[in-house]
Amino acid sequence: ELANKSPSLIVGGCMLNRNQSAHQHLTYTDVAIREAIASGKNHLAFDEKILAKIEYKQSIEQAIKLGLDRKLFSVAYQPIIDLMTEQPIGFEALIRLQTEAGTSISPVNFIPIAESAGLLNDITDYLCDRVSAEAVEIYKLFKNYDTQPYVNVNISPSQLIDVKRTVTALKHAEKSGVKINVEITESGILNDDSARRIFNVFQTEGFSIAIDDFGTGHSSIQHLERYNFSTLKVDQSFVSNIDDPQAYRFLNAIINLARTAATYTIVEGVETLQQKLLLMKMGVRFCQGYYWGHPMKISELEIYLTEKYGFNKARKIDLSM
Repeated sequence: ELANKSPSLIVGGCMLNRNQSAHQHLTYTDVAIREAIASGKNHLAFDEKILAKIEYKQSIEQAIKLGLDRKLFSVAYQPIIDLMTEQPIGFEALIRLQTEAGTSISPVNFIPIAESAGLLNDITDYLCDRVSAEAVEIYKLFKNYDTQPYVNVNISPSQLIDVKRTVTALKHAEKSGVKINVEITESGILNDDSARRIFNVFQTEGFSIAIDDFGTGHSSIQHLERYNFSTLKVDQSFVSNIDDPQAYRFLNAIINLARTAATYTIVEGVETLQQKLLLMKMGVRFCQGYYWGHPMKISELEIYLTEKYGFNKARKIDLSM
């Protein structure tokens, strides 16, 4: 089939500038070719827009390196709510980066750049270390409750070099009394052989696996049958227009599939009372979203749990399905 297709010709170039060296011109031409390939075009000239893109990427990469060196990264925790009790039962740990100037850089922006720069392993190490240190405080917040809180830690298994180190850090976090789950994006675990091998390592070590962004990847029923997922987290993109009848039916089908494939189903991205009520109508029990709370630093989390939920009175939360 490929023999019948004409070969592709990718052309890249840049405007001649006498103030730039031959090496710079060759570099810019190479960048133009790479940009053409990435954008699906067969020709592209290096221009100011591409230069701005390169400079932005370099600035973010520098901010990541500085953040790791000077500990400018932090961890924020977003509550996961049981709709039967209207109480938080666990949290998702989310990495955050703040520059020395005080501005925040979203993970949506710095994670892809960290991955391409080979820095994602260092960020993962930092995340695990911080959760390990702060899990003690989370356990104290639940000390008057007859339940064990849990924290979902986002891991990119395909980027892990030293899996044993990560496992050791997570096991150390569990010594606090907090249950640690490993959270992995659907595409990150199901479409990569090395990622699946690391997935098996986590399971062997006793960690429950939560698959994030469920419904957005390219997994098949066969994949869902092959692995023993503890939790499937339905992606927030399916919730935004839940009041549309067709979208409602589609989301309901995804939730039913998730219930079949995993022990627990969590719906992400809940922002309004209307969305919450419609999900309750579907029989959804566990949710996460801005309706209950934004991601919070550990100091903010203590205030949140005390003021909103009165975490100074003992009560029992039933986690059975």
